[in-house]
Amino acid sequence: MYYIANTCSVMLQSAFFFLAVYYLGIAIFSLFPAKNQQFKDEKLRFAVIVPAHNEEKTLPELLRSLAEQTYPKELFSVFVMADHCTDRTYEIAAAYHAIPLLRTGNDTSGKGAALFDALTQITSHPDSFDAFVVLDADNLADSRFLEEINQTMQQGNPIVQGYIDSKNPNGSWLSHAYSIWYWLSNRTIQMGYDRLGIGCKLGGTGFAISRRILEEVPWQTTTMAEDAEYTIQLALNNKKVAYAPKAVVYDEKPTSMSASVKQRIRWAQGMTQVQRDLSGKLLRKGKWNAFLRFWSDLLAPLSFILFLVLDFFSITNFLELTSVRFVELWTKPFPFILLNCYLLGTLFIMIYGLFLDRKWNRNLLLNLFGFLLYIASWIPAGLIGIFKHRKNEWYHTKHHSSI
Repeated sequence: MYYIANTCSVMLQSAFFFLAVYYLGIAIFSLFPAKNQQFKDEKLRFAVIVPAHNEEKTLPELLRSLAEQTYPKELFSVFVMADHCTDRTYEIAAAYHAIPLLRTGNDTSGKGAALFDALTQITSHPDSFDAFVVLDADNLADSRFLEEINQTMQQGNPIVQGYIDSKNPNGSWLSHAYSIWYWLSNRTIQMGYDRLGIGCKLGGTGFAISRRILEEVPWQTTTMAEDAEYTIQLALNNKKVAYAPKAVVYDEKPTSMSASVKQRIRWAQGMTQVQRDLSGKLLRKGKWNAFLRFWSDLLAPLSFILFLVLDFFSITNFLELTSVRFVELWTKPFPFILLNCYLLGTLFIMIYGLFLDRKWNRNLLLNLFGFLLYIASWIPAGLIGIFKHRKNEWYHTKHHSSI
């Protein structure tokens, strides 16, 4: 019985180690320079879609940032989908020269349905658009956002994800922890997959899709993780998402733990729904990279934390204190060296990547405990979301930031 348990333990740890090395390899490629690609000196006509549910406080900031785009004003129109609003969102959109839209019917199932409704109404609009950009109402868009999106699309990329930065990194220790996670994810996951030519994933905001792609893969999402769901639908149809690191959009992060937990429970519900409906299709079609990309937000940090703990136990002679033998594998010289090469390599890439992106500062060290607490708090939030995944209860995150 001991032999069987020990063998299963070694096999499980080895599988996780291969996963860890896989994500380390992805991160290494994020340090490689982008290929110089020729692009057409042409300008696309964009429809910028902003789904908004009671966003009268933050919507003006976004609309002002869009009015300050360096992109020619006559080549983009802003549509605000007022999603069952009970405040002045619709009136504010009109006051800032956006085109306000109203949700049709009584469907309140969330952002995915609101986007479908918006796309349906816009495609029947007399104006013809080449591509559709999605932004959240609490965002701010860098002045060159549309310029960078256009340039990346003109390089032959019909689907583009921009860089999602933080609007309020210093709002609280929690919003700063969120910001660190997004900075690391942008560098090690999004850029790594893009550099390898595999394609990154849609991040919920700051992305653009060409009209042609929407005709081939219609936006018809049913889960609460509409971005992940559509990314997988694209992968199943052999469509890649390109990454535009200079197309920056600033997103507001929660500053309170209660709002954060509710938001992450909703995310976990949505991801569980997507996993239930689509993960099997990815595996049956042999889309292993897309499958591991889908699970990267869970498996990459989980693998690192797991082997960090195992390394700590092996260094401190934990084996002498307990009869549990789950770290025995990593006390042997060669596996021990491999484990520490992985841990040090991952730390180096994370820190160096933050330096390259000009995100490294002493606040990261001061909030290290807060960041670890944020990562650990994903465990209960994620478990609750998994068990509640059959309940399609959309939770609206209230936004208050005024920057």
